[in-house]
Parts: sequence; structure tokens; C-alpha cells
Amino acid sequence: MLKRRIDIEECEGNVHKLLERRLIQTTHVFTLSQCTVGIEAELAEPGGLDALSTALALLLCRDLCQFELAKLADHLPFPLVEKQAVLAEAIRCARKVERPGAVRRALKAYLEEEEILHLSGYMRFRMPETVGAWRLCVQSAAEELMLEKEYLELMGVLKAFVQVKPSRVREISLLLHPDGSCTLTDESDARIDYDSCDPDRLVSILVEMAPERLTVYDLSGQVNTPLAEMLSRVFAGRVRFVR
Repeated sequence: MLKRRIDIEECEGNVHKLLERRLIQTTHVFTLSQCTVGIEAELAEPGGLDALSTALALLLCRDLCQFELAKLADHLPFPLVEKQAVLAEAIRCARKVERPGAVRRALKAYLEEEEILHLSGYMRFRMPETVGAWRLCVQSAAEELMLEKEYLELMGVLKAFVQVKPSRVREISLLLHPDGSCTLTDESDARIDYDSCDPDRLVSILVEMAPERLTVYDLSGQVNTPLAEMLSRVFAGRVRFVR
């Protein structure tokens, strides 16, 4: 039997249960018991070291990772609901960049030489690239949230501006083409074609016109979804979409 002890000091969550679940997924024969440093794992040979390394890699990369991300998100100067949003996005990001295979190989090499694994210390000192990637995930999620807040604030300002600005034209039609171009027409059939339907530029033009009604004929196959979203927010109550 292969025997290794896992020091779970400083680890959050029920590590015993989490490790048990990951070992069950390996379908390998094992027993877990309490010991002075935390957990003692016994696994049948051959293959015990591979199974334990696989389970520990998933424990670190997918279970304990979430606790680390939560601590990082909790340090942000955001309200609780925004911290929760950052954490959810950071978890998705971490799953995309995780490298459990590399962690498993490093763990196997370590456990071939050592009988005790200090989980928290191993994560801190032997997984710097992984932990750094988690920090970047939280940072990226926080920046994305701030950009989203700024975007919504801008949309609110533009909407308020449109509501008080006198209309220069009664009705505008906007045709969104499949190739990304678009066409503006007014009630007098005046026409302007744009090779590139840039959302910021087009919304700026339409805000200046402040039409009483805006009809959008979307033939783009949802290529211009960001533009449609902006128009829905800024011209709420004035815009209708034909798809």
C-alpha cells in the first residue's frame, strides 16, 4: 500500500471530503483517515501514486482554487454583490487557464520523494504560475465589471440626454446589412451609407438627431448585437427592431 500524509493546516473548506470525492473519481482503491497533520491516504499499488497525484491536482486546481479566488475577490473595494459577480467570472476564467496535467506531474514527482504534503505551502511556493494566473483572473474580472458599470452609466446619461433634447427629425430607419455596413434613411428618403457600422459613431449620430421614432431593420444575423443593445438602452421607448 502507498501511504502519504496531507497537511491541511491553513486550508479552507472540508478538505477531507473534497479529497475523498476526487479520489472516488479516479476509481482507485483507497482509504482516508485522520492523522496528526491532517489526512493520511492509503492507496493500493500499483497505480496508487498516479491516482493520488491526479486527485490532489484536481483538488488544488478546481476546489481549493475557488477558496483562493474568493479571498482575492473579498479584498476588492466593491459591494458584496459585485464581489460575487467578480468571483463567478474569475472561476470561469480559472477553469479556462487551468493546467491540472502539469500540476499532477509535479505532484507525482514531489510525492515520490516526500511522505508529507503541506497543501497550503505547496500551493504557495510550488505553484506560483498557477496562483499568479488566478490573481490575473480576479483582476480581469474586476476590470470587466468596472467597464460594464461605466458603460451602463454612459448609456444612462445618453438616454437622459435624448429624452430632453428636442427632436430634429420625426423618424429614422436604420438598416443593418450582413456585411457589417449600414444605411440611415429619414422620412424624406435622405440616405447615408456607412461601410462600417461602428456602434459608438452611429449612436453619437443618432443621439444628435434625437429622432422621435427609430426603426432598426436588422439583416445582419446578430453581427451587430452590441449596437442593438446600445440602441435599446439609449432609445428605450422610441426604438423597435424588425428582424
